Amino acid sequence: MVFMNNLNIDYTGADSSPQGYSTVDGSGTATESTVFGGTLADASDASVTGGGPCVSTGCEVNIMTSTNCADEDGCVGYYDDMGFHGWDGGMKMFVTKVQMPTGSTVNLPAIWMLNAQVVRASQYACNCRGSGSVGGCGELDVAEVIETNTAQDKVSTHYYFYDGSVSPGGDNYAARPTDSVVTYVTIYDNSGEGVVKIIEIGGDDFDFSVDSISADTVSTWLSASVENLLS
Repeated sequence: MVFMNNLNIDYTGADSSPQGYSTVDGSGTATESTVFGGTLADASDASVTGGGPCVSTGCEVNIMTSTNCADEDGCVGYYDDMGFHGWDGGMKMFVTKVQMPTGSTVNLPAIWMLNAQVVRASQYACNCRGSGSVGGCGELDVAEVIETNTAQDKVSTHYYFYDGSVSPGGDNYAARPTDSVVTYVTIYDNSGEGVVKIIEIGGDDFDFSVDSISADTVSTWLSASVENLLS
């Protein structure tokens, strides 16, 4: 995998995306693939309109596979020399160990997933915000502290569909992991009618050293309750 961000901006007008290798803290562009250090800073000056990541919003890092689009048969859609393949396949799982301590400025951390075509082209021009076809390109917010949660004490999970509809039953909520670590398991399964399932387990309840996960464990996760963790 490679850790990227959108700070590789070319102001000359060249036809390129802002994707580049991220520095260890996500605050800049690295000259080579660099392992993420695990911590992202909050916005440095939220009053700057359009300041972007690390300035008017928190720092951001996006994770791609290490396969460059030019190394195989290319990628779907636009890409430049910093275009990498996303995580292909209809059945897959992502596991993230996360803590979201209170920030000093914007204080709105989030984990979200986008179609790789969006990441390689222009994230905020064509994700789920009404650009392009109805519903944009889709976006899955795994755990996001949203603006309407004025206390900023819980995370929301929601999905923006291609057709513009919203998640069945609306958002689901859980306590924000401010002082402790939790693990989010995100499962995609395109068999049958298909399912996208996100569950929260304890911070130490997943062994990241394993090479595989049993079918029984995945089945248990898929059958877990979909009720909000907050009443």
